[in-house]
Amino acid sequence: MLVKLVPDLSPDVAVVDFAPASGTAWPPGYRIHRECDSAMVALPRCPVDTTGEPWSSLISQAPNLIGKIVSVRDRLIVGSPDNFGLSGGCTSRNGNPHGDEDLEARWTYANERPPYASLGCYPEQRFLVLGEGAEPLSLPDYACIGDESRLCCEAPAYGQTVVVTGELGRQPGWILTTPTICEVSGEK
Repeated sequence: MLVKLVPDLSPDVAVVDFAPASGTAWPPGYRIHRECDSAMVALPRCPVDTTGEPWSSLISQAPNLIGKIVSVRDRLIVGSPDNFGLSGGCTSRNGNPHGDEDLEARWTYANERPPYASLGCYPEQRFLVLGEGAEPLSLPDYACIGDESRLCCEAPAYGQTVVVTGELGRQPGWILTTPTICEVSGEK
């Protein structure tokens, strides 16, 4: 369950934190106990004349727009694991499938959550997306990476309005490749 979006100790990092199961705390070794170490991409402000269509307006035309350059104006949010993010188990550097308290994990991706994931060390990657609902538009060039306790994002995705221009594709969901992105001033 997504609990909050918080600024990390560094102003150059966007962070998404998750709550542990009721009545528990995240054990040592989880990402939430460490600062994010990757700098995020600051979004430039859009020029006043920048235009784009909401994804909800374009999705019905999307099959005819595959391979074409489109501009989408919508809210930028962190996608769910279902939006082409990678999820899977990991092992520590010494091979312990439950992670080490003092070592960074070495990730091994799998198709499904391993049985030991509840014990820790469950890396995730979620793409930033435009639009909500069953078929948001994913931006595979921008992701949040971490584990089940914290995701560290490469760009701020707090629900602000942006305009993204790129080539529309399908793989199997909708994606925008080679995107350029700007933030619309004064809109939430």
